[in-house]
Amino acid sequence: MELNSKKIFLICTEPSGDQLGRDLIAKIEKRFKNFEIVGIGGEKMNELNFNSLLDTNGMNVNGIIEVLIRFSFFLKFFNKTVKSILTINPDIVVTIDSPSFNYRVVKKLQFLRPKTKFVHIVAPTVWAWKRYRAKLFAKNYDLILTLFDFEPKYFQKYNKNAFCIGHPIFYEKHIVSPKKNLITFLPGSRLNEIEYILPKMILIFKKLKILYSGYDFKIITLPFLENRVSKLVKNEKIKIVSSKHDKDLALKETKLAIASSGTVILELANKFTPTIVVYNSNLLTSIIVKYLVNLKWANLVNIILKKNVLPEFLFSKFEVEEVINSAEQIIGSKKLQQKQIDSFLILKKKMIINRRDPMDLAIDYIKSKL
Repeated sequence: MELNSKKIFLICTEPSGDQLGRDLIAKIEKRFKNFEIVGIGGEKMNELNFNSLLDTNGMNVNGIIEVLIRFSFFLKFFNKTVKSILTINPDIVVTIDSPSFNYRVVKKLQFLRPKTKFVHIVAPTVWAWKRYRAKLFAKNYDLILTLFDFEPKYFQKYNKNAFCIGHPIFYEKHIVSPKKNLITFLPGSRLNEIEYILPKMILIFKKLKILYSGYDFKIITLPFLENRVSKLVKNEKIKIVSSKHDKDLALKETKLAIASSGTVILELANKFTPTIVVYNSNLLTSIIVKYLVNLKWANLVNIILKKNVLPEFLFSKFEVEEVINSAEQIIGSKKLQQKQIDSFLILKKKMIINRRDPMDLAIDYIKSKL
């Protein structure tokens, strides 16, 4: 399918996919003319010639209890999304990440096929839990584009149009550079993550600033979460960073990052930043994850490389003293720091397909397979 003169509707409701949406829009604008891109996205997508039809800030929560509390909001957002697509009547609908929400939207709109084609970027983690979703996605989408090379096989059983495009984070080139005496905290990209993770990070900060009095400390967050982070930090003397430029610089210079499990772990790996992974949530979510998720590790670096590269402290094991002990070991050992950096170099080679920009590959698949 040629994209010239086509109407494309994008849906991206989470910060983790916002940069992917921005990259896709930029590539389409560069390669094609006389097309129309509309839809729903975040701040980064809105920096381009794209004005989100809905404000996505309220969508940045996960966890069963958190979703149930805001069910009426999600239902209204869902109905508005479906109505917008029906009004615009696009040729292609591209959904990015947010599998639970996006699957339900696409399932509701199946009657638009075959005129409207449905594409999903960032596959649901069927390899971790709820494997039955592979069949559901394969049935309701015309094309599924994954970021990891081990994912397509789960969908190709039911739909041959499932392909890996590689991860855009690793197409951004970085070199191993000297680190400064800087420790950064990354408490997550969702409001509920901030509430459950940041308070313990603040306790860790208080103890580390005594142990490492000559170090600088920063909290890295997103602009729409900065106010909440500031309230939780209160009067603690620690700098809060939210702009992309300041964030990129801080991650590059960081000697040790203590970060919430998520996409940001890959950003840290791409910048060769030694990292400790943490995570916490409400009790119900932690119990469900413990019994339903069949994985040895939570962070993608360990999962992809199939070895224990980054130390993890999750849920009940996320204890202040345990994280501090791990931090002391890493800061005090160039060998441990180099061990992580060497693993990041191996990871980078696995994450890009034939040295191609993932968004270029995505567009090529959309053109050739639809």
